[in-house]
Amino acid sequence: GKREAVDTGVGEEEFEEARAAKAGSDLRAKGADFVTVDWGYYEQKERDRKRRFTRTVAGLAWTQQQLMNCLEHGQSWVALLCIGFTTGAIASAIGIGCDWFSEVRYGLCTGKGFWVGRYQCCGDAASIEKCDDWTEWREMAEMWVGEEALSPNGKEWVNFAGYTCVSMLLTTLASWLCLTFAPYACGSGIAEIKVMLGGFVIKKLLGAWTLVIKSLGLALVVASGLMVGMEGPCVHVACCTANILSRLFPKYRGNEAKKRELLSCACAAGVAVAFGAPVGGVLFALEEASTYFPPKMMWRALFCAIIATLSVQLLNPNKSKKFVVFEVTYHHQWMLVEVVFFALVGVVGGMAGATFNTYNPRVVARRKGSALMKAWPITEVMLVTLLTCVIDFPFALMRLSNSDFLALLFSDCSVRDAKTDASLCSTAFSDQVAIFLVGCACAKLFLAIISNGLKVPGGIFVPSLIIGALLGRAMGVVIQTLHRGLGDVGAFAVCTSSSASCFDPAIYAIVGSAAMLAGVTRMTVSIVVIMIEVTSGMQYAVPVMIGVFIAKLVGDALGTESIYIEHIRLAGLPLLDAKEDYLVGEKASDCLSSRDIQVLSMAKHTLQDIVDLLASCPYKGFPVVTTTEEMLVVGYIRRYILQRLVARAGEDPRVTPETTVSFVAHLRPSGRTPSGGDAEQHTDGAATAGGATTPPAARPAWLDLSQHLDRAPHMVFDTAPFDRLVEMMRGVGLRYILVTREGRLVGIIKKKDLLEHIDYHRTLKKVAGTEGDDDQ
Repeated sequence: GKREAVDTGVGEEEFEEARAAKAGSDLRAKGADFVTVDWGYYEQKERDRKRRFTRTVAGLAWTQQQLMNCLEHGQSWVALLCIGFTTGAIASAIGIGCDWFSEVRYGLCTGKGFWVGRYQCCGDAASIEKCDDWTEWREMAEMWVGEEALSPNGKEWVNFAGYTCVSMLLTTLASWLCLTFAPYACGSGIAEIKVMLGGFVIKKLLGAWTLVIKSLGLALVVASGLMVGMEGPCVHVACCTANILSRLFPKYRGNEAKKRELLSCACAAGVAVAFGAPVGGVLFALEEASTYFPPKMMWRALFCAIIATLSVQLLNPNKSKKFVVFEVTYHHQWMLVEVVFFALVGVVGGMAGATFNTYNPRVVARRKGSALMKAWPITEVMLVTLLTCVIDFPFALMRLSNSDFLALLFSDCSVRDAKTDASLCSTAFSDQVAIFLVGCACAKLFLAIISNGLKVPGGIFVPSLIIGALLGRAMGVVIQTLHRGLGDVGAFAVCTSSSASCFDPAIYAIVGSAAMLAGVTRMTVSIVVIMIEVTSGMQYAVPVMIGVFIAKLVGDALGTESIYIEHIRLAGLPLLDAKEDYLVGEKASDCLSSRDIQVLSMAKHTLQDIVDLLASCPYKGFPVVTTTEEMLVVGYIRRYILQRLVARAGEDPRVTPETTVSFVAHLRPSGRTPSGGDAEQHTDGAATAGGATTPPAARPAWLDLSQHLDRAPHMVFDTAPFDRLVEMMRGVGLRYILVTREGRLVGIIKKKDLLEHIDYHRTLKKVAGTEGDDDQ
């Protein structure tokens, strides 16, 4: 049946409290932060700005005209340059802070100053393990209580206490900063960015406080060892930077539609600084973040991403000068028979990703529904951090930072270097290595499920890569062990006895990491390109493609959505997802709500009628029809225009409340025209005779508002397919569509009406599925 909608009004911009209530008190408190973007208004605003610029330039000399045109067209590139460089600088600062905070968990540099990181502190030493300038926590305890007072086990307990206390201090401080100064700094931020790029403004999401707290909190949380990543939040940081810098450029200042272009480019820059993958960043913005990405944005986004990547390499002294994060220096020629194994890795990655997407939203929902967790969010962060330390500390590999751990999993046993760990390359105990890797993957998956959604900044990109790399390398070790035990028979017949290593577990780690990320985010092409750029392993492009493709198919088959879509729905955020098919078989008439339509006639209302309508009706715009009986659409006029024109007309002493308002220039009430027939039409709609003072008898008989009427509103028949409405709302960026039947206006559909209708049917589907399970 048809839904009964809440009477929220045509074009009402405030995010409905009733809708926010479904997501819990968190969102309800922030309900007023959501505003619908009126794309048509901002497009008209940009056209008006260009007309004013053209008129201004027309009166200048030729040289000045060329200079002004260069400044006008160069605004976009200068803005992108500033955004890219600033994003890279902030990411470098986050990386430097993250490295130092992470090393403090193990001790302090007492030889050169506590503010010096471990690698800089021990730069002159033969190895980091034999460094006199670096003092571990157990060594500090020995200096305080004496070396004989601590047993070997006691020294390890001191290191564990120092490691745990510092980690808990870091996450506690980050959580307190977020909750106190910038609630929107919590989490990844990509879900909210998707909503903003889809046509909604979320106030305070991209503010200066959010940028500062997100950057500082991100360095603290990632350094603590919590199972979250900094790559997703880097996208949020880049968008905050773009939003703040856009105010410096007249082309983007105050224009939300144009600002979306900068935000799309900023998304690419955020991924670029996180992974060193500018092309992958552009594809991420195109595939996942943006709902509107015109061709001209492709080159601009790439330019911004390249500038951001270069600035990171220039400003971050702790990173190597290489442009590849986890460079693969080995070259293993994979065989055709391995396609089956790569597909199996994809299946495992898809299942693991679907598991995360199933249980993480449940944990977040339980967290929002629990009065205890909502009352003590910082305590929850501390407890999860303590659990993470207890699980990670006993194993040296799991204590590594995310980037070092991932680089270790990508390392090849045949290439012995600083990245290679002997414990992962043991052939005598390969079965134990595989069990250890699977156990680590399960532990990391559990920690990722409970950590993402805490009141701290953090994303899921690198945790997904780590879990997938663990599972992929485990499968590679198993295949390698089977080949070693069975010999060159069956599927392994293509191998030769002289081959040093027929199967390389490192390749399976790369494929597994990409497959897991695809299972979590459901991205495809962008993940393949990011992995190629991150590893510089072009020869492994096909295996990665196979793993990503299979993982997405498995994840979709298991009935879960992208983790971002899951969190958007859990929070009750409005989004028309470009990847979803909506209600095939529904029509526009099925989406119409039961409220009455507020319309204006062409020449029937007085000025007082307009004033009364604005005072009593909260709607943001009104259709203009011939008569209320015919209901033939003439146009559409926005509320703010009516308010401005009424205010101007009230300042004119010749206009009275009984003055008739006309929305069509050729149609004058009762056939009357202003006296003399030489009336001049002004922008405020008041008719005057040559500007001279008009006596009361010659007061204007009508106010002509036809110049301010939108004569081409978007309309559909009531039989139009529902998916066509979605495409119009999403592709064109509409906020409302007029619905007609046989040419007569019968209703109005807003973007939020579509979202409510979709949610209504989605809820019915879930209820029907639950009842079906109960019947069984």
